[in-house]
Amino acid sequence: MITSVTALVITGCNTIAIFNIPLVVYYIKLIRKMNTPSLSKKNSLPQLVPLLILFTLVYITKSFFIYNELYQHNNIPASDHTTYMKIAEYFVLTGNENTMTSKNILFDLHFNSPYRFNETWLSALFLKLTSFDTVVVFENIVWIINYSLVVITVYELLLKHLHTKLIIKIFSAFAFIFFTIYQTNDYSGLTYYYSLSGFPKLSINYVFITLLFYHYQNREYEVAYTSFLFLFIFSPISLFVPLILALLIATDKQGDYIKRLLKYMGCLLLIILYYAYEQKIMSGQLGEDTFSKPIDLLVYIHNFFHKDLLLSFLPYVLILLALAILLNKMGSTWAKDQTRPMNVFMSVSCVGAYLTYCILNFVIHDGFQFCTNFLNVYFNIAVFALAHLLIQEISNYRLRSIYIKLLIGFLSFGIYHNYEQEKMYTSRNSLSGHSKYFISEVSSILMNEIKQPIGVYLPIDSIGGRSEIYENKEHLWFLSTIGRNMDVVNLSANRWAIDDFKTVEKKHGYYVNIYRKNYSQMAINIFKKRCFPVNQNEELLYKNFLDTYKIEYALSRISYSKLPGVMRNRISKIVHDPISKLYFYKLKV
Repeated sequence: MITSVTALVITGCNTIAIFNIPLVVYYIKLIRKMNTPSLSKKNSLPQLVPLLILFTLVYITKSFFIYNELYQHNNIPASDHTTYMKIAEYFVLTGNENTMTSKNILFDLHFNSPYRFNETWLSALFLKLTSFDTVVVFENIVWIINYSLVVITVYELLLKHLHTKLIIKIFSAFAFIFFTIYQTNDYSGLTYYYSLSGFPKLSINYVFITLLFYHYQNREYEVAYTSFLFLFIFSPISLFVPLILALLIATDKQGDYIKRLLKYMGCLLLIILYYAYEQKIMSGQLGEDTFSKPIDLLVYIHNFFHKDLLLSFLPYVLILLALAILLNKMGSTWAKDQTRPMNVFMSVSCVGAYLTYCILNFVIHDGFQFCTNFLNVYFNIAVFALAHLLIQEISNYRLRSIYIKLLIGFLSFGIYHNYEQEKMYTSRNSLSGHSKYFISEVSSILMNEIKQPIGVYLPIDSIGGRSEIYENKEHLWFLSTIGRNMDVVNLSANRWAIDDFKTVEKKHGYYVNIYRKNYSQMAINIFKKRCFPVNQNEELLYKNFLDTYKIEYALSRISYSKLPGVMRNRISKIVHDPISKLYFYKLKV
């Protein structure tokens, strides 16, 4: 509700959050009907103490990797976060709910393309309320809140009522941050440990899918589906899963289920129409079609039946089946009453998410996330929940003690593994990739001598030309640690064809989409299209761009002698980083 109100206020109600308000009201109404026990004055302290302990553990853990004492700046633990930080900054500056960041200011764009609603708008709220640097807001406040929401949700819904010691329940809830079974494939040839710690951007998915899991297993279908509608707004998620859920709800024939089904389908349709309408506006303002041409049917079929994809989640399925069988053998009440609806839900949801991947991975950039962002989270929650349900079903004290110790050992290994992975990632991507002098000098110039926070960069090759903000290859992500609203746009995007948006290649034995940045979204190409539709030579186009927007600084790994003449003539100061090989150029206006 807080993030929704923030979005409504900043955008003047032109936001996807318009769907959240009625959903929140309806959700609260449903919860009240269920007579869910609330905190009473008498027992509030015993319940709040473990929550406070969990929050403290999360805060200490997250903060441990953030600050770099040597450079007196925050590190950036995940490269994608730099993009989300820029999006949040320009939400506040422009009131436009889209991902075009500084281009909203340069070109006065007005369209919505909602993306990662929760963390971006929560960041925008704290940027509005505080004077903290964005990296502090994002890493020290927003992620800690999201982590805490997850562990508190897991504790309250899945662990609180277990018949075991409080310390074990607290440890398990905290350890859930690091919980994952094994490496999973992201369907583009890479493998990841999909724990919450490894992918904090999936935090809100964990919250709502935990609610979904909890309410669905208790046959509270209306609440379960409403939880999913929140998720459909808050984060990229599988399109087919909510459709399947709506159909499953129709099988619960208590009350007027047809009316309920139509209501949910109507909500989903309105949200999809909103996305489609804003997509049309964006295409009109940028003069582009962001969807690729249809892919040959054989490509879909080949991917669907490829063994690596079909087997990538097999360990999860086998573990879930083993846990379900054990629960059933022990005569678990949950197994007898809830197994059938949960099995049906799990099966159709997995198929739905998988189908969404097979179809949309070739149409939408990172389309595999429609599958992974649901399935990885859902499987982690399901395995974790069933493993803990077994605790209260084992009647033999000795056997139960052994099982708990094994579970704690498994969770402890997960904590250790994630710690090592996070330590490696932080050291690899921290400010240690730059010299201390470079960071200090550039920070001073940007904060004290630069009026226009938007600068430019020139990539050294075509790889850098495929992205406009903070390519790790170009070592530009350090800019996110300095102040607010610092952004760079690609001054060399027009060197490469603007129509090479998507191709399909066979990679790792199956077809994947090879994403080429839609160069027509690049600042230099929007500028060229709007202001100079007739072809200009490259240097004249650069000169006009720099003059129009009074650009005061540039970043590049291209040395001074190899820069275009129009750039060399403007340079008043050069700072070179011997470690990253990056040059910071201060430009005369």
